[in-house]
Amino acid sequence: MARSVTSLVHDMLFRFHHLEVASFGWSGKAIALRAFVNAMT
Repeated sequence: MARSVTSLVHDMLFRFHHLEVASFGWSGKAIALRAFVNAMT
């Protein structure tokens, strides 16, 4: 379970990284990381 969640998070982080760099930059990264923290806790 933990492994599949980790690999899903890595996949989403990679996708978000490219999307946010293209459109949002660091603001998008902060929002995405906040959403991940909220989802994981």
